[in-house]
Amino acid sequence: MDAASFEKLMEQKSLSLDTAALQIRKACEERQRECAEQHVPAAAGSPRLKAEPEDGGLRGRYSGRRPFFFLVGAGISYPPIPLASSIEEECRRLATDELPSVEPGALKPIDTYSYWFDQAYPHPLQRQLYLRQLIQRRTISHASFRLAHLLLDRRIANVVVTLNFDDFISRALALFGRSYIVCDHPATVERISPEQDDIQILHVHGTYWFYDCANLRSEIADRALASMQTNRTMAYKLDDVMERSSPIVIGYSGWEEDVVMTALRRRLSSTLPYRMYWFCYQDPKPDSFPEWLVTHPQVFFITPSAQKGESAQAATPPPPTAEGTGEERKRGATLDATLVLERLIREFKLEAPQLFTDPLEFFAQQLEASLPEGESGAREDNYFIKSLVAEVREINHRTRKVPSTLLRQVIHALRRSEVREAIALAGRINIRESKLDGAQLRELMNAMWLAAKGLFDSSDEELQAYDIAIAAGKKLLEKKPNDVGVLEVVSNAIINKSDALRVLEQQDEALVLLGEVEKLTSGSTSVILRRLAAKAILSRGATYRELLSTARVPAQMKKELERKERSAYRALTRRFSRTDDAEIAANVAYGINNEAFAKLVSIKPRIQRKDKTVASVRRDIKAMFERALTLAPKNPVVLANMGYLACLSDERENCRQLLREAIGLGGERIKQASLEDAKTKPVLAQDAVFTEILNEIDVSRAAPGVGKSSP
Repeated sequence: MDAASFEKLMEQKSLSLDTAALQIRKACEERQRECAEQHVPAAAGSPRLKAEPEDGGLRGRYSGRRPFFFLVGAGISYPPIPLASSIEEECRRLATDELPSVEPGALKPIDTYSYWFDQAYPHPLQRQLYLRQLIQRRTISHASFRLAHLLLDRRIANVVVTLNFDDFISRALALFGRSYIVCDHPATVERISPEQDDIQILHVHGTYWFYDCANLRSEIADRALASMQTNRTMAYKLDDVMERSSPIVIGYSGWEEDVVMTALRRRLSSTLPYRMYWFCYQDPKPDSFPEWLVTHPQVFFITPSAQKGESAQAATPPPPTAEGTGEERKRGATLDATLVLERLIREFKLEAPQLFTDPLEFFAQQLEASLPEGESGAREDNYFIKSLVAEVREINHRTRKVPSTLLRQVIHALRRSEVREAIALAGRINIRESKLDGAQLRELMNAMWLAAKGLFDSSDEELQAYDIAIAAGKKLLEKKPNDVGVLEVVSNAIINKSDALRVLEQQDEALVLLGEVEKLTSGSTSVILRRLAAKAILSRGATYRELLSTARVPAQMKKELERKERSAYRALTRRFSRTDDAEIAANVAYGINNEAFAKLVSIKPRIQRKDKTVASVRRDIKAMFERALTLAPKNPVVLANMGYLACLSDERENCRQLLREAIGLGGERIKQASLEDAKTKPVLAQDAVFTEILNEIDVSRAAPGVGKSSP
């Protein structure tokens, strides 16, 4: 499908997050009414039904298929689990460090990922052990917690199909006190029955616990195969799950030949009972999905660019020269899994899990579930659990008399994903005059940091949350001025607030805040704080560049802003050029790159005039880019800028090679940013050549060994 046809189709098939959440809720309510009329129990009861441990007697009363099931991929577990592209790069490094390896001829991401994984770990047990050390004892991801919260309610779905090897969803459910059924091998597919009321998790590629997990291309393809001898296959079970329920896809980018996509293709040959919703982390491109998927009338895509209102706002990506300024403001540019799941939690008005609303009663019920039944059973209670249950309930009875504080209400709102409500409540706390102790101040600071990050929309509420986090942190610093943990949160909050202000075109206020971070982190030997200092200085330089590009800056001020921009990048290099930390080195590299790129743009008028003295300046710029690459090898931004320099130097073939490598590493983002570079004034004849070369490069074929991946 060509780009124009794809864009027109996506205009019809893209939904906002709010619209999709509303449609999903209405479908679930309709299903409940239908079952009630037929006297057939449906999903878990009323919207405010309290989920009890082990279903609290709900089992059987609300059996039957739900309208949907969750289909989740790597985006649910990232972070802390790295994406396929990071794993591939690590495997490539391991493979090439010990023995020379031939680059694969394959072009698809799954092929290059499989090749390097197999080169680094040729034996199944080695691969399993690698995955185990990568996953085991990692903290449960935010999105997995939110998904488990939705599963407790069970109105949307009680079945999860996951392509991930981790056990985050199972662990989250266990923490919430809910039992579940897991299938992680074709031999156990009979455990999964969509008709049952139990929460069920289907790991189609297995888990990290066993060495027969499917990770390489051939292994994944095997899972997609049906069998003439047995119905104990993942393909058969997926057909069963999809028969009368539609998928809600989150955190999965789709590979056409895996077991999930092949099952989807079979299922989409006929009508679905409900719409299929595919939540996209990034706006899809024409080659993101197969044509049979995007053209199906019942498949809809929830895309970042379709967001309005509270979910997101128009994307305002930083200019190419501002790369590396830290956590980019991807407003409308991305839609991550946690944001999607939190929106569904709000739509269904879910209460926080009982673990948080009544932790002592939750604990008492968990203990009670272990008690033997009847009088004779009580005599066999050799650990006297019943007595402990009584003690816990007595303590709970006494503590219930303590009134709920504003801080408790803030935390409770966050557990229900009511972020704006939590910020409004926190705003009523007078931090300077409150009697909050150190632990409470720290909890408030962390809560507002998480709340602000959860919004990430440059709204007044996000800015207010940063202000509260900063105020709570600064009060803590009055007693412990060198507390690295507090300094880290305060500095991050200030940097994020400055980023939001930059999006709102309030660069002057952003510069003041960045200067504050530099003071807070000045002289620190902590690697964490040094990273934040480097990030703040780099952001300062990028902010000056943004001011330069605005029409409101008088011409006489531009020279001064250019000087300040250069000064920021050079201060970054002076302070951190000898660092051993890769993250700081990357920021220094971006600083050198940004200065070099600004210098490159500044000589375009001289190139236009065919000024012969420009050759020496080009050599200086090239040396700067090369220095940046020594600090951050294979950095796609630097490589692309070197390609632009080569083109402006009339080195067409060198330009093509550099751009292919840059786009192979950085994908569509680098290609689009480079196309924007060619529009910098004055536009030269070489810019047309640069654009032509870029348009010749197919992102999916740009460089072997590098695949695209997104949460």
